[in-house]
Amino acid sequence: MHGSPAIRPADYLEKAERHAGRPLACREELAILLRAAGDPAFAADFERVLFLAKFWEGAMGIIRRTGPGADDVRKLTDELSEATSAVSSLIGTLL
Repeated sequence: MHGSPAIRPADYLEKAERHAGRPLACREELAILLRAAGDPAFAADFERVLFLAKFWEGAMGIIRRTGPGADDVRKLTDELSEATSAVSSLIGTLL
């Protein structure tokens, strides 16, 4: 999303649901966020949310595989908590 906002087809969410093989949770909220992502004023915030969401998903995968008691997981859990707070704040701004 660097530069101009991304242009998405009207059926973007339907395609995402077909790709996921299931209905999307919070579909209306996703539609609002996608509209916000198209606004150049919110592009940087939206990019940050996407980055943190990818980090969050990866971190959760590591925690599931290694278990919560591993030494490295404690640091990752702290980083995950910070990322969750940042995403929450950014989504509030976007909405």
